[in-house]
Amino acid sequence: MRSERRPLGKDERQRLITSVVSRRRVGTQHELLAALLRAGCQVTQATISRDIRELGLEKTHDVLGRPRYVAPQAIRSTDPRDALAGVLSQFGRRVMAV
Repeated sequence: MRSERRPLGKDERQRLITSVVSRRRVGTQHELLAALLRAGCQVTQATISRDIRELGLEKTHDVLGRPRYVAPQAIRSTDPRDALAGVLSQFGRRVMAV
């Protein structure tokens, strides 16, 4: 069953955009438009362009070199020590060498 397409309010639409780009690789505005239409959000390319700018989405590349949009807080350091420190700060209490 296909969901009914309807215009969303700006805040709801921008939350949906942030959710879409955080869950899957979206590399173009056309791909984002298609994802939003699948989610039942009726929107124009001009609105998507404006939302991308207002949300501060940045275009980067995934590990395979494909373009993708990411939210500013989702940009990660490429230093593996930073990634490890992030994981340990969330889950680890202490580290002991054995």
